[in-house]
Amino acid sequence: GTFTAPSGTLNVAGNFTNNAAVTHNDGTINFNGTSAFTPGASACNTIILDGTSLTLAGNLDVNSDLTITAGTLDVSSSNYNITCAGNWSNSGTFTAQNGKVTFDGSNCQYGGSSTTTFYAVEIPVSSNLTVPTGKTLNATNFTIKSSSPSNSGNLVVQGTGAVNVSGNAVCERYIAYPANRW
Repeated sequence: GTFTAPSGTLNVAGNFTNNAAVTHNDGTINFNGTSAFTPGASACNTIILDGTSLTLAGNLDVNSDLTITAGTLDVSSSNYNITCAGNWSNSGTFTAQNGKVTFDGSNCQYGGSSTTTFYAVEIPVSSNLTVPTGKTLNATNFTIKSSSPSNSGNLVVQGTGAVNVSGNAVCERYIAYPANRW
């Protein structure tokens, strides 16, 4: 079957399991109770955690913003991954475990009032992540992808913004080399 979410806000106070196709309809899913979330293969539009504990039971793809206003988002001991195409705002708690967060939007921004420590952050080709002034992004592993000299991920750190990497930092660069030079 197919579930079409409202174009406004869908409030979820319990578990949410997606076993079918979900049409996000550009709406928001607001988790406001202790929940487990099995996202399934369909992307969500906007996710808000509002004073809840949410544990992932699958990889999460967010086409717009992911906001933790209060509460905890846990990728679980299964280390599920999150893909976020919009802004990441954490004013609660993010439990990264060993999961990866990929910022795959053209204008992603990191923010919120809480310090977020990621296990792995990736900025894929043609994606952009901005760390604004006064914010610090912490990660164990950090990767910026590239597929050609003019097509790579971009990281912008503004003013007093900072990125702290305690493990591996990888910035891929594609080097064009004439084929007849080998």
